[in-house]
Amino acid sequence: KQNISAIAKFLNRHRSTILREIKRFKTIDEYSAYK
Repeated sequence: KQNISAIAKFLNRHRSTILREIKRFKTIDEYSAYK
């Protein structure tokens, strides 16, 4: 998926925050849909 690169950049900026979100959302796909 092309969104992976964008997500990777976002992960680098807000890694700790993303970890919390990933715990909420079982999959990256759900997170992408949420975003």
